[in-house]
Amino acid sequence: MRETRLKPEYADRYPPLDPGEWIPAAVASARMLIWQTRHPDAATLAQRTLDPRHFDFRGGPDADAAGRAAGRRAGEQADVGMPPRREARLRAGSALLYPALPSETWMGAAELGGILLRWIASGGTPPPLGARLLPEEHFEFRGGELPRGPVSSPRTRRDDQGRGELAAG
Repeated sequence: MRETRLKPEYADRYPPLDPGEWIPAAVASARMLIWQTRHPDAATLAQRTLDPRHFDFRGGPDADAAGRAAGRRAGEQADVGMPPRREARLRAGSALLYPALPSETWMGAAELGGILLRWIASGGTPPPLGARLLPEEHFEFRGGELPRGPVSSPRTRRDDQGRGELAAG
């Protein structure tokens, strides 16, 4: 499992996290996303919620230690012919349900989700929410990798079958 800890000198930038404490990176990222949606005056989300200059990381696949030191995520490669991160775009036919999102524009799925959560938190009318924040009937997806090893959290799309609640991950 990939873990992270906030460097003490950056504690003031990440109020919901305790500096020096090792926690799952997905949990730290989720805490920051939720905190940012509740604080409209907070800085906008960067491409990554956890800036690699502000955090230490450990665990996860060890194949590319040099790439991680350079700030790349596991599996990011320039020559794979497919985007290394999960990307999504809003289908034109669903644009009226998501007025805060650009339609027909490929963006990081996490970035689109963050924009949508901030819009809802600021009083925007939420779209019909199902098991996923970005449902496949409204969005197209590409890129990303399948999880390696056993998956306990975050859930995968395979886990969605038969569930009616909104997935956090």
